[in-house]
Amino acid sequence: SKCEKAFLSLKNSLGLDHDQTLSAAFDLMDQWIGNYRMSKIDNLLNGKSNLMKICKVKKGQWEMKSLQMLAFCRWKQFRFREALTLFYAFQKLAGKSAILLENIGHTHNSLGETDKAEECFEEALDRIDKGEKGNKGGLLMGLGIVKKSRGDLQGSVRILYKALRFYQESYKGIEHSIVAKCHTSVGRSLEALNEIFKAEHHFYEAVRIFWLTCGYSPLTANAIKKFADLKLLLQRPDEAQQLYRQSLELHVEFDTLDMRAIIEIVNQIPLLHLTQESKSKLSRPGLSQYLPSIQRFWERTEFRKTDGNLAVAYKSMAEITAIPGGDGCRVAKSMLEKALAFFRVTDEADCTRLI
Repeated sequence: SKCEKAFLSLKNSLGLDHDQTLSAAFDLMDQWIGNYRMSKIDNLLNGKSNLMKICKVKKGQWEMKSLQMLAFCRWKQFRFREALTLFYAFQKLAGKSAILLENIGHTHNSLGETDKAEECFEEALDRIDKGEKGNKGGLLMGLGIVKKSRGDLQGSVRILYKALRFYQESYKGIEHSIVAKCHTSVGRSLEALNEIFKAEHHFYEAVRIFWLTCGYSPLTANAIKKFADLKLLLQRPDEAQQLYRQSLELHVEFDTLDMRAIIEIVNQIPLLHLTQESKSKLSRPGLSQYLPSIQRFWERTEFRKTDGNLAVAYKSMAEITAIPGGDGCRVAKSMLEKALAFFRVTDEADCTRLI
């Protein structure tokens, strides 16, 4: 890309610690974070270049920029506790702001710390009401999600509709990913209220807008999965199956693998294909259609250190791939060997039943 060429040119001519080079580096990382290239950001900040160390020595804006960038990177890698520590380190240098409180609030919420999240969102909204710059729509959305987590479903839907209207009016009919995020949140709260048909509309809109605005993105993949979950509730297994397959195909290609989402999808597949009632309603009942995605997952993870999530994913995938035969059986054997090796020695939990 042009950003990468500019950065490399300045690095070679001026050195990595020059202000112009650092500015180009952060422009490049902004591009990478938008494209979910977290491993590239991690490598530039903490790898051979060690930009974090350079920025800490230079202090000022560069130290703050590096903390903020690494915090966003960790957040998108689902390493929320590390992200939270970095956001608070940034706050010590930059001070409180409505924008920073929103980021901290979303991180607390992702960790299940809903009381702290609610405090952050309400303080940020109060600051905006007093004239401070901030993202009111994002704060309303965060507060609505917190209320859902705490069981106030009616309150959640009311606030999330406010957030949705705020963004729809802000973008004046122009499709934007943040509008899709709001649709997803509204849909989840309506689903919790058992307003399934209303929820279906919002999940549909989320998927449609994410495809238009983000394309092949984790945002799109996660919205498709949520839509598939809802189709199961509506007793439409064929539609659900097609959506699960599509979501899995996307998830196995991303820079950061969302293991939780992948495991949830893979665990639904046998229920759809091996239960006679569901299988009879599928336009594509064969399991071999999942083999390319599972082989791709194996290619991505074969040389990783196996942890609990990866072992569970291997076990679930092996149960699917072993059925079609041929290449599927070979991949299944390799996955089961790694899963069994982990289950036999781990002390994280009693895995006797899994073995």
